[in-house]
Amino acid sequence: MTPETGACRGRLRGSNLNALSGAMCPESSPPLTYLPHMAPERKRSSRDSPPRTFLDRGVWKADFRRWGKGRVVLRDPNTGETTESKEVALRWALDEVDRIRDEARGRQLKLGPKGRPLGEAADQWYQQRCISRPATTTGGNQSALNALRRFAAADRESGRKGDQLHTDRLTRVFLQRFFDSLAADGYAGNTLASYRQGISAFLRWLGYGNKNGALVVELNKRPHE
Repeated sequence: MTPETGACRGRLRGSNLNALSGAMCPESSPPLTYLPHMAPERKRSSRDSPPRTFLDRGVWKADFRRWGKGRVVLRDPNTGETTESKEVALRWALDEVDRIRDEARGRQLKLGPKGRPLGEAADQWYQQRCISRPATTTGGNQSALNALRRFAAADRESGRKGDQLHTDRLTRVFLQRFFDSLAADGYAGNTLASYRQGISAFLRWLGYGNKNGALVVELNKRPHE
């Protein structure tokens, strides 16, 4: 064998350039390869990972801060009850993420929230309000929604659908008829204002926000002929 020139001058190919550093001649260095089990693992996108669920004082909670909410107790969307099952808690958390994303998509596309049966939505909202609001507030809210449900059952223009009326039909025109009927039945102005506040809160909970028809109805207006 003959000595090489250049970086390895005076040394045989494959010999160490520096015993301390362990550097090798470029010509003799084997190419670097990755075995399948050595390939760097790609991190999963946080957008695709589920919310973190955790047990706190006997109830399961989920961390929704990535979706603009806080850490909340997980509850059955229909009954409001909690669960001791981790699997059930995770399913409820994923359902809540789907709902949040649907609402965001609707806002971005200038669409209203998906309609739901009025009776089902009103019962669920009331159960949640009972947990987080004083009894006086929830009592007023329930009175407003009960009156709205009775009107939906009697309103000919919307088909007398009652609790089966979808919430996307709670438009300004519908709500104006509702408040006109209350005024015609002799409801006082402060009661009408309280009902409007409660129904507006219900519509905000449904996701209507500034498209809330209750915000623009006129009170104490004579009913349409």
